[in-house]
Amino acid sequence: MTWKCGGLGPVGLLSLLILQGLPYWCQPALGQPVLDSAQRVDALFEGWVTHETPGCAVGVDRHGQSVLLKAYGLANLEHGAPLTTRSVFRSASLAKQFTAMSILLLESEGKLSLEDDVRRFLPELQRYERPVRIRHLLSHTSGYRDYLTLFFYLAGARDDDYVSQEEVLDLLAHQKGLDFTPGDSYIYSNSNYLLLGAVVERITGRTLREFSQAKIFTPLGMKATRFQDDPNDLVPNRAVGYSPDGTSFRLNRTTLGLVGDGGLITTVEDFLIWHRHLQAQGPEARRLLTTGSLGDGSAIGYAGGLIVHQHRGLKRIWHLGFYAGFQGLYMSFPDEDVGLILFCNRSDSDPEALAERISEIFLAERLQEPTLPAGLAEHEGAAFSGLYRDPRTGMMLRLRAEGQKLHLRLPERELSFLARTGREFVSADGFYELLLQQEGRKRQVLFRPLWMPGKPFRVFTVADPPDLSAAELARYAGTYRCPEIFSEIHLDAVDGGLRYRHDYRHKYAPESPLVPTGQDAFANDVLMVEGIRKRRRIVGLRLAARTVFGIECARTR
Repeated sequence: MTWKCGGLGPVGLLSLLILQGLPYWCQPALGQPVLDSAQRVDALFEGWVTHETPGCAVGVDRHGQSVLLKAYGLANLEHGAPLTTRSVFRSASLAKQFTAMSILLLESEGKLSLEDDVRRFLPELQRYERPVRIRHLLSHTSGYRDYLTLFFYLAGARDDDYVSQEEVLDLLAHQKGLDFTPGDSYIYSNSNYLLLGAVVERITGRTLREFSQAKIFTPLGMKATRFQDDPNDLVPNRAVGYSPDGTSFRLNRTTLGLVGDGGLITTVEDFLIWHRHLQAQGPEARRLLTTGSLGDGSAIGYAGGLIVHQHRGLKRIWHLGFYAGFQGLYMSFPDEDVGLILFCNRSDSDPEALAERISEIFLAERLQEPTLPAGLAEHEGAAFSGLYRDPRTGMMLRLRAEGQKLHLRLPERELSFLARTGREFVSADGFYELLLQQEGRKRQVLFRPLWMPGKPFRVFTVADPPDLSAAELARYAGTYRCPEIFSEIHLDAVDGGLRYRHDYRHKYAPESPLVPTGQDAFANDVLMVEGIRKRRRIVGLRLAARTVFGIECARTR
């Protein structure tokens, strides 16, 4: 089957969906047979999911009834076990809404207030100038640094390391600073919801798994759903996560038993039960779907583990999750009483694009026609290709033009964009916008999510890497102690840049090359390192990665 996508003309579905990302305005080309809804969903998976590959399971609910329950591909490649809508998937960040619901249930019982200082329940955490309140954790406006970034990107923990909740709490208790003053900004951080899970445990004396089972999953009849706080648990009907490896796949496993921000296992059929519970609009569900705001009153689109915004004329609720080879997306259109859940056990799936297409199939007459991008082949992206830096945080992004597409590489993922005008772009899934600006020789990239219209653009300026001599690079070489990440950092001068090593746990931790990006600044696609000078000598480092910045390290050698 071919598809017509505005100015792109007829194109193959596989190349759009997998290689470039399916634009959300695509429609079947003229002359194609008219298919029913289930057949149109089948067509989305045709060609890239087979009986020999991992795949996806999807469910759609309308007016309290399942109108689609389908699965494609294998749950386990080694045993040839097929996926079904009862296969058990890791849901990653889709767990956050259940942690938020646990908090709201405790609030309704009078056990806490959303205005409580989190230190009331977790006194080991640092006291900051302005207190972090429970509501700040729910809306990602606390400023707490993301613990996954601290451990795995900065401190050097490996994917196969076991990290306990106690270890994460200890790490967060050693953070001398926050990314920003609580309530002043929004940055998504997994630490917020791990801390909320710990609050549930401190108040109730039960694990989050036990509390949520008694208060949420058992009453609703979600029999296959639980927080998996022991990674060695036996799980009937478990789907295995995979990542592409050339022409085949490799296992993508985790030893983490952390819960709150993730750690939930569930099925498509169970999640539709949860969707119907939210649609019933009980008091806690209404609170769960109430979006947060900043201290100055500015609205943000984040509620209790869910994002709420207007999309193509309709109110839409959604959240994405991805981890250890699994990807999932929940999407609801509450005023139309339609919801869908999509789980995939392969890391190369594109749940945003798939969910957007599925929602179009079931809401074709309700969704407004999108404003089609104009001049898809006529944009100025090639002139802006290169490396850019956020001067406030040190975060890097890489911009690359490829034909009609503009690719934006962030530390955690790559997004593809199509042009609305020569310098205005929208992502292929319709979730983000990007602007290109130039004044004289100064080039800038502006980037923000469309689902948070009140959020200002992040501004990145073109990186101007200096040409440093071997002697100049040698000034940065040495050992630096970083108490906030329980680690020592070693920098070695190499040809044209630095080599970054850490010894948090591993004598032979992976090495990361860094290239100069500015005055005393070095980076790669993930890490940013800035030298701290005193009397012209490098006496320390300031580290950043993804959304975490401001980690200071003192030179010891």
